Amino acid sequence: MNRKEFLRVLSRSLRGMPRAERAQSLEYYGEMIQDRMEEGLSEEEAVARLGSADEIARQILESNGVQEKRRGRAPVWMIVLIVLGSPLWLSLLFAVLAVVLAAYIVAWSLIAALYAVLLGMAVCGPFGALCFVAEIVKGNFVLAALLLFAGCVLLGLALLALPWLNRATVAVARASACCAQGILRIFERRKI
Repeated sequence: MNRKEFLRVLSRSLRGMPRAERAQSLEYYGEMIQDRMEEGLSEEEAVARLGSADEIARQILESNGVQEKRRGRAPVWMIVLIVLGSPLWLSLLFAVLAVVLAAYIVAWSLIAALYAVLLGMAVCGPFGALCFVAEIVKGNFVLAALLLFAGCVLLGLALLALPWLNRATVAVARASACCAQGILRIFERRKI
């Protein structure tokens, strides 16, 4: 365990303390690790010599008169409310999940549709050039110039829009990852 992980575990274990006292304890142990590292120990060795962060937190809480919260059973009235309210909160939960899933599907469908449009525009460039040659052979110079111009404009617009669409894709992917991490954090067990 490195210094950052040790201090994170210690901070989480000291949640029952006032913020100023907790910050003071974290600063003290951070400096203690730093001092041991200056004496020649590696970061992991310095942390290991301190002992368990949970045990240190227990000692700090006991010395400050803060009692640890004991996880017990939920009161009967709370269980009754959860059971009786389940038709309401379960339907609301499913509705929210359906809306979130629909928004996710719409965002990715929109990205896919925009890529399809850009591909179609990009194909118009070479197709316009082929039509240009065909119309020149026929002797229709005005239509040939119009087809070449339209193909070049569509190809240029596709090339200009591609970086913006790539950025939008990355943004949607990052938002999806953040949402997934948030959902996982809800179901993650707290280790204390």
